[in-house]
Amino acid sequence: MKRMTHDERMNAVEQIVDDLHPSGEYRADELFLDWDEARGLAAAGMTVGSHTLAHAILGRETAADQRVDLRESRRLLQRELSVEVATLAYPNGTRADYDDATFAAAREAGYSHAVTAWGGPVSAGAPPYEITRTMVSTSTGATRFAAKILKQLA
Repeated sequence: MKRMTHDERMNAVEQIVDDLHPSGEYRADELFLDWDEARGLAAAGMTVGSHTLAHAILGRETAADQRVDLRESRRLLQRELSVEVATLAYPNGTRADYDDATFAAAREAGYSHAVTAWGGPVSAGAPPYEITRTMVSTSTGATRFAAKILKQLA
């Protein structure tokens, strides 16, 4: 489904839900921060960046849709959190998930830079809308993290 546009993906998810008739209740409030929790992060000095309005894979969307998504995502975060939002993290974040139209939309929306979910060390000359990074998660232990960093420095 990641190869679909956002609208196609949402329609496919609705069809799966209709076909499977799941029991129980979807509790998004247990999975994501609410505005008060996000304000708490900002108040504690955490930098808050955008990840789009609805997690669309930007490179699958039209240039116009990308512009609206990135502009409105930044505007909403700034309004709700009363902070400057300068950064963007691409949903999914592989090279196939953003394109030149994404770079233009990010620039137009006022982001100073954006990060990917691939790559390694960043050089001083890295393109501002394609800053690579090393991904870690709660399951990445200290030894594995150290090995990732050492491998990149070699």
